[in-house]
This record gives sequence, C-alpha cells and structure tokens, in this order.
Amino acid sequence: MAQRAAESKAEVRDLGTLHGPVLVFGGAYSNLQALQEILRLAREELCIPPERIIHTGDVVAYCGQPLETSSLLHSSGVHCLMGNCEESIGVGKTDCGCGFPEDSACNAYSLNWYAHVTEQLKDRGDLQHWMGRLPRRIEFTLGGRRFAVVHGSPRNISEFVWPSASEDELRACFDALPAGIDGIVCGHSGLPFARLVPPAGEVQHSRLWLNAGVVGMPANDGTQRAWYAVLTPTAGELGVAIRTFTY
Repeated sequence: MAQRAAESKAEVRDLGTLHGPVLVFGGAYSNLQALQEILRLAREELCIPPERIIHTGDVVAYCGQPLETSSLLHSSGVHCLMGNCEESIGVGKTDCGCGFPEDSACNAYSLNWYAHVTEQLKDRGDLQHWMGRLPRRIEFTLGGRRFAVVHGSPRNISEFVWPSASEDELRACFDALPAGIDGIVCGHSGLPFARLVPPAGEVQHSRLWLNAGVVGMPANDGTQRAWYAVLTPTAGELGVAIRTFTY
C-alpha cells in the first residue's frame, strides 16, 4: 500500500500557486527549431521564466532531431509532462502508443518516425530515464483557480479530445479528477481550442477545457503556424489567450 501511494504521488506533480502569466505548449515533436523559437519567445518577448512554462508532452515524434530536441527541453528548466511518446520511450515499448487506428496513414507514419527516434536515443539512457519518470499530471493554482494538466485526457494518456467533444464528454473527464479542479489543460490532438463547460449537478460554476496546441507541427489549418497558450491572472479574473508564431 505504501509503495502504491508513493507511485501515485510521483505521477502527479503539484507546482503550488503560481504568480504571473503561465505559458503552456505541447508537441515539440523532434522539431528543434520550433522548440528553440518558443523558448526564445518566452525569454525575450513574453518574459515568462521556465518555472511558469509547461510542456504538455510528446517531445519526440514526426520531425528529424529527436536527440537535440529532447536534450534542449530536458535542460531548459521547463516543467514537462509525460505524453504517450515519453511513456513509450521511457519503458522501451515497440511503438509510440499514439492511439491511431491500425489502418490509418498516421499509424503508418508513426512506425517510421518511432524507429528513427529509438535509433537516435538508443545510447542516451539518461534521456530515456528522464522521460520514463515524468509526471502524468501536473497541477497548479493560478488566480485562485485550480488546474490539472494532462496529455490526452485524465482518463487515458492517448485519448483524443476534439473541439467537437460534447459537454457530457468533457464533464466525464473532469469526473476522473479529484474534486476542486477548475480547468483542464491538455495536448495530444494538436488542435488548439478553449471551451467553457457549463455548471451541472453539484458543480455550480463553469470550468475551462483548454488545448494549448503544439509547436512541432501545424494544426492542420492550411498554415505553417505553431500554437501555444498563455494564462494570465488579472484582478480576480483569468485571461486565456491562444497564440501563434512562425519561425
């Protein structure tokens, strides 16, 4: 029982109360140039320090520099969440655990890039160990509101939650978390969106669902833009901005 409690605690990292804007982004996807640019933006333009930056998982994937990208994110000081890609690399799985249908083009692509990632990282046990020990959930308080950061959903690291998800689907995800969570921030699907989930049952206030988007690939919107989000507390309120950049 004590061991299970210790493991459960290790899977959730509580950042406590944060003061000032929080930058959230996901899916570096082995894209070194995109990661370099979002870190530069945070440092030089947004003036947000690493202790208020969260990566929602999948540092490696489709692009060509998994070793360099993983090394940079590892050394950046940014809070990192375990995505399905980190989980697979960390425990030595033979596939990315992405949750794609077997007959899909995405699954075919994943076999290619996952083989490249494992080859690039095969001699870097330090990075494999780091990925395998990342938290599966990050929690923090900002502006008096409690947030949980997950990769796919609170129910499954590889669950795709789309902008079209019903309110009941989103409520079911909140139900999988401890009481008192006011907002969920996720990644995995790569599509940035924000939804307010209306009150229902014993919950008397609206709750936020936010996908911050990813930086390593476009959002399938016909552009080359990368996406991130900034949460800003102001005078009893909380601003949520989904932003883009090019590089």
